[in-house]
Amino acid sequence: MYFQSQDSLSQDKLERLTLARQLALLSPPTINSVLALPVWAFAMLWITSGAFPSMGASPFMAAVLWFAGVCVVCALAYFIDRAYRQARLVDATFDPQAWMG
Repeated sequence: MYFQSQDSLSQDKLERLTLARQLALLSPPTINSVLALPVWAFAMLWITSGAFPSMGASPFMAAVLWFAGVCVVCALAYFIDRAYRQARLVDATFDPQAWMG
C-alpha cells in the first residue's frame, strides 16, 4: 500500500540530494586519477621517445605538446575540483545542478 507521510521529501529536493551525493562520491576517485595522469603521460612520453626502439619513436615536439596538453587539462580539472569542494562547504547555497554541465 502506498501512502505519503507528512515528512516525505519533495521530488525536487530528493533529486537535489541524490545528485549532491553522487557528486560527492565521484569527486575523490576523479581527483586521484587527475593527479596520477601526468605520471602516466610522462611514462608514455619516455616510452615513445625512442628509448625502447621496438615501441617506436614519436617526434619530440609533438610528444612534448601532448604532455603539456595533458598537464593543462589535469590542472584545470584540479582547480574545478577545488572550486567544487569549496562550494560544498556552504550547504545553504550549494546547487548540485549547477555542477552538472
